[in-house]
Amino acid sequence: MITNPKLDALRTKAGAGDLNAQAILGQSLLGQDLDEAISWMEKAAKGGLAEAFYFLGVWHTEGALKPREMAKGLKYLDQAEKKGLPLARHYQAVLKAKGIGGAPDWQGAIADLLGLAKKDNPFALSQLGFLMRMTEDPDAMAVGGKLIEAAAILGNPQARTRAANVPSEKITIKKAWLGSAQEVLKTPPKPPLQKPEIFSLKPRIAVFPGIISHEIADYIKSKAEPRLKPSMVIDHVRGSFVQEDFRTSTEHRFLPGQSDLVIHAVCERIAEAIEERVDQQEILGVLRYKPGQEYTPHSDFLKPDTLGNNPEVERAGQRIKTFLIYLNEEFEGGETEFPKLGIRLKGRKGDGISFTNVSDNGEESRLAVHAGRPVISGEKFITTLWIRDKTYTFPRA
Repeated sequence: MITNPKLDALRTKAGAGDLNAQAILGQSLLGQDLDEAISWMEKAAKGGLAEAFYFLGVWHTEGALKPREMAKGLKYLDQAEKKGLPLARHYQAVLKAKGIGGAPDWQGAIADLLGLAKKDNPFALSQLGFLMRMTEDPDAMAVGGKLIEAAAILGNPQARTRAANVPSEKITIKKAWLGSAQEVLKTPPKPPLQKPEIFSLKPRIAVFPGIISHEIADYIKSKAEPRLKPSMVIDHVRGSFVQEDFRTSTEHRFLPGQSDLVIHAVCERIAEAIEERVDQQEILGVLRYKPGQEYTPHSDFLKPDTLGNNPEVERAGQRIKTFLIYLNEEFEGGETEFPKLGIRLKGRKGDGISFTNVSDNGEESRLAVHAGRPVISGEKFITTLWIRDKTYTFPRA
């Protein structure tokens, strides 16, 4: 049992039946004593705490903390939603969009957001608003702006990032706005893609100008920034994740519990651009590089002959492609370099860079070795996404 004065104080309250203390203790023990964490969270759920049902639902469906038990997790989430917790419905919307626990159901996910938006839920209003903005249709974008403004007034941080001058008075959500969203968002927004610029054929390296708008780039950046932690790399021998001096950025990966339909729509857009399925994608992540930080030359290819990677390649396939999106451009240095090809790329805000990691025979492409060069000044923010050659299920064992 892990002990310290703060945990001991929580245990005293939790042992006396304080449901909030039980849930907080469960959260606090993650990464230290998972069995005790689950035990306290289950006690809070038995006491009827909606948040406890939600956390147990996430833990069981994501499988990031313990082996996935989808049916059990979905049952917990249903109980959280019945108790009126909006987070549970948000999370279920993401699961539906991604097809986790069932077939992909984008319209069902949108219906979940619309149901919450009718109750003035700021997170749902924000997502619907940004999705409408992603369509690039003038009428839909105008409605999206109104929904974002309403979400900003209600305190949503991503909406506030966009709405610089937030009105002080609450906006009455018009039924016509939500009706328009229901009609327009029957499928993920897919405005026309600009023609990519090809820098290499083998490996194929392409830049997709403006694959996302500046405001979607800001959305992703603002959502990831508070959650950034030191970047990890795979130990090819053991298969575990470790920190190394050759990769000094910080990062956050959007597991379903931190994701949303805007992020999923970006993943759909990437899939369309590179002509691969969404279910081949790993988890979208955001990287930040401060001055001096870098990622020295490396390959994204998973070496299948190593003890750590062999089970992973068997389970979920090889990383055949990588896709990056620049979320800002206010920095010096930080180019994406392919040293064996003499290519250095630095996309503008919203630009995507795609490259293949395998040769025609499926072996590692030595020419695809790449680096994130040191940032000289400012901060560099990019997304990163790896694509497998078969359906990917997370997490890595």
